[in-house]
Amino acid sequence: RYTRTGVIRSMDIPMGAWLTNGLASLATPVSWTNASDSLQFADAVTNTTRVQFALPLTWGTGVVRWKFVMASTITNSTTSTNVVYGIKGASVASEGTWDSLTFGTQITFTNHIHRSPYVGIECVTGDLTIGNTPAANKPVVFELTRMTSDATDVNTNTVSVISAQVFYTESATEPTMPATTQ
Repeated sequence: RYTRTGVIRSMDIPMGAWLTNGLASLATPVSWTNASDSLQFADAVTNTTRVQFALPLTWGTGVVRWKFVMASTITNSTTSTNVVYGIKGASVASEGTWDSLTFGTQITFTNHIHRSPYVGIECVTGDLTIGNTPAANKPVVFELTRMTSDATDVNTNTVSVISAQVFYTESATEPTMPATTQ
């Protein structure tokens, strides 16, 4: 075993992994110009989507950051192309409840959508703290919402999220194999 500090890793989370069922005012899964899956977030509606996965055993249980690529299929007719999103996360413990998740504080981030159609813009969030005592290799639910009620969300088009990636810092020591539960 060896120790290390400050090693940053990333995981690509396919857009097809994001769930839309069971949520009020959900985002719409669509094919992005035959290139990949995407999720569309409409104007004037607070659309939401969720994804659930376990962060790796090497995750140091600290904050995470997300990088999204977003674009529109329509030419933006104004110079006001600001879109506001919020993201939050909740860990689910063994024998924990899935119907009343305890999310960490939602963070908001702003993405300026390109005025030309089909041009993706990258957006990296600030630090996100996951709620409910997260631990490596435990399921985590992340919820992404377009915050159209925010006065600074002035884009009047439907916007697509076409790529998502999560960044985390590794633990300082090498993880051990999980114990069996026989």
